[in-house]
Amino acid sequence: MQRTPVNPWPWSLALGYNQAELISGTARHLSIAGQTAVDVTGAPQHPGDMRAQLALALDNLEAILTTAGMTFTNLTRLTI
Repeated sequence: MQRTPVNPWPWSLALGYNQAELISGTARHLSIAGQTAVDVTGAPQHPGDMRAQLALALDNLEAILTTAGMTFTNLTRLTI
């Protein structure tokens, strides 16, 4: 997969993101369901602790990516 940044204006670079990215040469596409702060049994974790909930949700996302042979660098969109 090749990612090519598309930035008609440079202001977004200072904020750490590209206006768009052109993705080419993809051979696989993974769609992931929404992830939350649950353990391996699906039980909610860390009630009242948003920081811990977010960390666990991202850990769960990483586990899915790893199982699929991917990493966070393969993500093209993440909605929070």
